[in-house]
Amino acid sequence: MTTLQIILSENLLADAYDLNFLADWCKKSYPGLGICREFKKQLHHAIQHPGLVSPKTYEIWTSDEDYPTQELLQAHFKNIWNMCFPEEALE
Repeated sequence: MTTLQIILSENLLADAYDLNFLADWCKKSYPGLGICREFKKQLHHAIQHPGLVSPKTYEIWTSDEDYPTQELLQAHFKNIWNMCFPEEALE
Protein backbone atom coordinates (compact mmCIF):
# COMPACT_ATOMS: atom_id res chain seq x y z
CA MET A 1 0.00 0.00 0.00
CA THR A 2 1.18 3.49 -0.79
CA THR A 3 1.02 6.36 1.66
CA LEU A 4 -1.48 8.04 -0.67
CA GLN A 5 -3.75 5.00 -0.54
CA ILE A 6 -3.49 4.71 3.24
CA ILE A 7 -4.25 8.39 3.91
CA LEU A 8 -7.12 8.59 1.41
CA SER A 9 -8.61 5.29 2.61
CA GLU A 10 -8.46 6.38 6.24
CA ASN A 11 -9.90 9.86 5.73
CA LEU A 12 -12.06 9.90 2.61
CA LEU A 13 -14.15 6.74 2.78
CA ALA A 14 -17.54 7.44 1.23
CA ASP A 15 -19.39 6.70 4.48
CA ALA A 16 -16.89 8.50 6.74
CA TYR A 17 -15.63 11.32 4.51
CA ASP A 18 -13.75 13.98 6.46
CA LEU A 19 -11.66 16.22 4.24
CA ASN A 20 -11.62 18.93 6.90
CA PHE A 21 -9.98 16.55 9.37
CA LEU A 22 -7.41 15.54 6.74
CA ALA A 23 -6.70 19.20 5.91
CA ASP A 24 -6.23 20.06 9.59
CA TRP A 25 -3.92 17.08 10.05
CA CYS A 26 -1.80 18.14 7.05
CA LYS A 27 -1.55 21.73 8.23
CA LYS A 28 -0.38 20.57 11.68
CA SER A 29 1.84 17.73 10.46
CA TYR A 30 3.66 19.24 7.48
CA PRO A 31 6.64 19.37 7.19
CA GLY A 32 7.52 17.76 10.51
CA LEU A 33 5.89 14.36 10.04
CA GLY A 34 7.41 12.03 7.45
CA ILE A 35 4.14 10.36 6.50
CA CYS A 36 2.64 13.76 5.73
CA ARG A 37 5.63 14.72 3.58
CA GLU A 38 5.24 11.42 1.69
CA PHE A 39 1.48 11.96 1.29
CA LYS A 40 2.12 15.44 -0.14
CA LYS A 41 4.72 14.08 -2.56
CA GLN A 42 2.47 11.24 -3.75
CA LEU A 43 -0.62 13.46 -4.05
CA HIS A 44 1.37 15.97 -6.11
CA HIS A 45 2.61 13.14 -8.33
CA ALA A 46 -0.97 11.91 -8.84
CA ILE A 47 -2.04 15.44 -9.80
CA GLN A 48 0.85 15.89 -12.21
CA HIS A 49 0.31 12.48 -13.84
CA PRO A 50 -3.41 12.00 -14.61
CA GLY A 51 -4.24 8.33 -14.74
CA LEU A 52 -1.67 7.36 -12.13
CA VAL A 53 -4.68 6.83 -9.88
CA SER A 54 -7.71 5.87 -11.94
CA PRO A 55 -11.31 6.51 -10.91
CA LYS A 56 -11.74 2.75 -10.38
CA THR A 57 -8.66 2.59 -8.15
CA TYR A 58 -9.89 5.56 -6.13
CA GLU A 59 -13.28 3.88 -5.78
CA ILE A 60 -11.62 0.69 -4.53
CA TRP A 61 -9.61 2.70 -1.98
CA THR A 62 -12.52 4.81 -0.70
CA SER A 63 -15.81 3.19 -1.83
CA ASP A 64 -16.58 6.63 -3.30
CA GLU A 65 -18.30 6.54 -6.69
CA ASP A 66 -18.56 10.32 -7.06
CA TYR A 67 -15.57 10.60 -9.42
CA PRO A 68 -16.34 8.35 -12.42
CA THR A 69 -14.07 10.20 -14.87
CA GLN A 70 -10.39 11.03 -14.71
CA GLU A 71 -11.20 14.73 -15.08
CA LEU A 72 -13.49 14.71 -12.03
CA LEU A 73 -10.94 12.76 -10.03
CA GLN A 74 -8.12 15.13 -10.98
CA ALA A 75 -10.27 18.09 -9.88
CA HIS A 76 -10.96 16.28 -6.61
CA PHE A 77 -7.24 15.69 -6.06
CA LYS A 78 -6.57 19.40 -6.66
CA ASN A 79 -9.27 20.27 -4.14
CA ILE A 80 -7.68 17.94 -1.59
CA TRP A 81 -4.30 19.56 -2.29
CA ASN A 82 -5.66 23.09 -1.95
CA MET A 83 -7.32 22.29 1.36
CA CYS A 84 -4.34 20.42 2.76
CA PHE A 85 -1.59 22.69 1.44
CA PRO A 86 -3.24 26.10 0.93
CA GLU A 87 0.08 27.93 0.93
CA GLU A 88 0.89 26.08 -2.32
CA ALA A 89 -2.60 26.14 -3.86
CA LEU A 90 -3.03 24.87 -7.42
CA GLU A 91 -5.42 26.33 -9.97
